[in-house]
Amino acid sequence: MATKEDDLADEFSKLSTKTQNEIKLSNGIDPTWLTAHSIKDGYSFWCQLTLKQLVDRQLSQTYFQELIFIIEKEQQIYDFHMRLHPKGQNGLTVDFLYKTAANKLGPDQGDVCISCDMNNPLSQSSLIKKNPTTCIWLDAQLRNKLIITPRRHIERLSQMSEEEMTQFWQDAQAILNEEGCNWETMILNHGKYRTHSHLHMKINIGQTQWIRCIENKYKEKIQQMQNLFACEERDTNIKKYFGYREIIKINSICDPEEIVCSKWSEEDENYYQFINTALLDDNYEVLKKHARFINSLRMAIKNKHSDETIVVYRGLSIDSKQMEEEYKIGSQFVWPTFTSTSRDKDVADGFGDYIFEIHAAGHDWTYRSDVSKYSACPEKQEVLFYPCSGFVVQNIIKDAKIIQLKCIDTLAVESSCAESIPRCVKINDICMSWGSQPNRMFLIAENTNGYWDAPYRYHHCKGYFLKTGNNQWKEYKNNKLFAKFQTVDDDDEYNSTTSEYDNSSNENWPFYRPMNGSKNRVETVPCDVGADQYIYIVELYRYLSFEMKPMFILWLWMRVGATE
Repeated sequence: MATKEDDLADEFSKLSTKTQNEIKLSNGIDPTWLTAHSIKDGYSFWCQLTLKQLVDRQLSQTYFQELIFIIEKEQQIYDFHMRLHPKGQNGLTVDFLYKTAANKLGPDQGDVCISCDMNNPLSQSSLIKKNPTTCIWLDAQLRNKLIITPRRHIERLSQMSEEEMTQFWQDAQAILNEEGCNWETMILNHGKYRTHSHLHMKINIGQTQWIRCIENKYKEKIQQMQNLFACEERDTNIKKYFGYREIIKINSICDPEEIVCSKWSEEDENYYQFINTALLDDNYEVLKKHARFINSLRMAIKNKHSDETIVVYRGLSIDSKQMEEEYKIGSQFVWPTFTSTSRDKDVADGFGDYIFEIHAAGHDWTYRSDVSKYSACPEKQEVLFYPCSGFVVQNIIKDAKIIQLKCIDTLAVESSCAESIPRCVKINDICMSWGSQPNRMFLIAENTNGYWDAPYRYHHCKGYFLKTGNNQWKEYKNNKLFAKFQTVDDDDEYNSTTSEYDNSSNENWPFYRPMNGSKNRVETVPCDVGADQYIYIVELYRYLSFEMKPMFILWLWMRVGATE
């Protein structure tokens, strides 16, 4: 049976065919390169030439202008994530992802563009080359990316002249040739998908090549940028990493409860998920932009709170193994989001395999409010809980897939976390790779961009770590198992004070704590997470100084890179 998606793809194909028929083969562009293929969240175009070949044959300007014409003029799509993938000697793919635009906010509209303002210290430090029509930069966040921007302030590829478009792709290939490295993806965000108004292309480079070709060459500039970040760190850390606790301090005007509750209940599901995702990720920038709504809804729930003793239900999609690991009798946790529940168990049944049966008493320090009278579907009998409400697991009825919870004071959960988390072993000191990129190392050293919502669960952006016992950890993303890993050793074996391992008293001390009795090696532990996918783990300890950690990180990356 044909779907609406199929019909859209057919129409898109017809429009593309019309464009193709107008192309003269003498311009070197094969019409099949302009045929759209449907993929998740958008469309993909397949070109049989590599980017270098397009540039060398002077076809890059024509090809990319044709693609932009199809997307913007024929399809009227202006908010999109444009992504180039190399396919070895078989050419490249160009993807246009646009179907999640409703969840995007677009760039902040600041008075000064950092790409245009060369008086900005960060701009001065990160600029590595200025061409007649483009600039080449190190990534402002020191990620493994080169950034290319047009010299003049424009926001879309379609705003470029033919000369600028030609030079843009030539300069991108030229910098790769100069630095002697390959690229993994190139990203050009448009419209709401941008976080920065000035058009910029991110050229992602593999870790090993980045260290060999870029880091060593530009180490002085990188050090300058690190010094800038160190100066700003004290002022920005709280805003970056404790977003929710910051925005609730904002003295914003609160809208009346009938307005804010109606908006929450009547908005489509995307908005509901958007706000709760920002709360779950503790995304300060998003939370700040929506602080008035969030604080208005919080105040409405608090003001409408009653001491009624009730039982409400919440459905959740989760597999049985994950449930057993996360929800054990007696375990305490908080839900960081606005938690929607129903007085009707049948309503909750439609939202997942497991049902949380929540018992709320009169004086349990947990704010909740019945918002059903503002809802477009009052029969759902919705009761909405305040963000960061605390719960304890009282009972689990396995056959019925029911988890019985009792509301408790959030402060009790935070106190429990502080007591249960070992003083010397912290989840934010664990190093791991993405499961989908086994040869790339990502270090979460001293990264406080996350929070504990239970003594055994640590949230980070887009997922969370779960301690399963015996030094074993799991990472979940989108409620699905993403990776398994383990700590290198049991910290109980090393309960000594830091002075015993002070590097000032031991010339052989490198930049890490000894493992298994050796003072001169760090062990990485590969844990199988699927075909050819491994996780490398190493613990960094709390007494490593701020100055020592970058040296340790570089050493570790070089060590792992040498084994690839």
